[in-house]
Amino acid sequence: MNRTLQLKAILLFFVFLSFGRATINAQCIFYNQTERLQYAAIKAIYDQNSKVFFSSNLNNFVNQQICSICDIPEVYCEREKVVGLSFRGSNLTTMPREIAAFPDLQFLYLDNNQLSCLPKEVAVICAGNAANLTLEGNPIFNTTGFFDFCANPRDICIPSKSFDLCDNLGFINYLDTLYILGLGEKYSKVEIIGANTGWKVFPICENCDDLQLINDLPDGEYTLKINLTDKNGQSCYREEKITIARNGIQPTPPATNIGDINCDQLEFEITGGDVYINGLTANYNKVEYIGANTNWKVVLECDGTCSTNTLIPSLKVGTYTTGLGNTCYREKIVSIDNANPTLPDDGELGSINCDGLEFEVNFDGVYISGLTAVYNKVEYIGANTDWKVIRECDGDCPSIRLVQGLKQGTYTFKVFQSGEFGENCYHEETIRIDSDDLPYPSEQNGQLNCDNLVFDGFVNQIYVGNLMASGLRMKF
Repeated sequence: MNRTLQLKAILLFFVFLSFGRATINAQCIFYNQTERLQYAAIKAIYDQNSKVFFSSNLNNFVNQQICSICDIPEVYCEREKVVGLSFRGSNLTTMPREIAAFPDLQFLYLDNNQLSCLPKEVAVICAGNAANLTLEGNPIFNTTGFFDFCANPRDICIPSKSFDLCDNLGFINYLDTLYILGLGEKYSKVEIIGANTGWKVFPICENCDDLQLINDLPDGEYTLKINLTDKNGQSCYREEKITIARNGIQPTPPATNIGDINCDQLEFEITGGDVYINGLTANYNKVEYIGANTNWKVVLECDGTCSTNTLIPSLKVGTYTTGLGNTCYREKIVSIDNANPTLPDDGELGSINCDGLEFEVNFDGVYISGLTAVYNKVEYIGANTDWKVIRECDGDCPSIRLVQGLKQGTYTFKVFQSGEFGENCYHEETIRIDSDDLPYPSEQNGQLNCDNLVFDGFVNQIYVGNLMASGLRMKF
């Protein structure tokens, strides 16, 4: 069974899973899961298109002022099932992947819009005939035929356009289950974090299916973390906030005797290098902090034992969460300035200045210069590291560090410097390695061309580049 038929079978199954009425924000009632999926799909079309000409009823529907999808002029229903969508001349620029939420769809009229790309999820209508998909008047028109597309459902764009990897992910959120559509063609990784994961990143999948299902999530707020790399080596990262509410009912706030849960009322006061956090009035509170002085590791200050006014000495970042079903989370960045800091001489402990770091991409790797502090640490991460941090050096870095063996792709370099008395800095640099940065000889014996030699001088050292001949001799 191909992916499209699998998706249609799964979504058709939802039709038979009905449940009692459930209100959403005391406005709309969804009678079954399919209606909730269809609402998400219509809202995605609405949200992902600007300067469009939607009917007033569609506007009211996505804002939950009216609740029946069959009351929208753009929607055609038979026996309360959506069998067609018509957005003719609406100036649509994007057709979202959530279109797959309509398992009974038989026709889709999209003529006279601005569509440059078509997602493979439109193949939900492939049980029909060629007249059931109209694309005249769109840039995508004539790129492919209906029968060719249905025989091989795939993302299709006009040659000068392409799907942005992360921007065109699809999310269908129903009850305690989440669909993620469009998870790339080569590498993908999905993680999730929230109060119910203990604010720890929980892995969902790696090298995920194009259609990924996440189910049985407890009610609450989550952040999805998604890494993607396509077959052309293009990479992206996206975070998405989601809310899980069983039966569409938002969690009931706790009674007042459980404590006051309000992150907006938290106060942070800095006095003489100490941080006071006021307003920890919930029944359960947790405070953690991270910064250069913690070597960028999370330090737990208190977990359930926090006092209303918690004192933490000399911090740079503090975070706060509350639990018991109704939660909030907040980050606050604070700077600690010592009134009379004792700074070392440059000659004694080295210069600690991340602004003075320099990154140079050469044929043999990445040169990082300016590592002049007493303690230096260099790490990097990217798609070719499997999104794991690689430690290049830790405390034993020379003033100029050459990072070799990098494949073509984009990397983030992380540099941390500190001195004996706590002065420190942190810097991130994004580096792109192209194939042109890694030349190799085209013949076995090398290329003999002295005009192409490159000479770089760095602190009592001389680097000679482009030595590609098979026999080499140097004279000083």
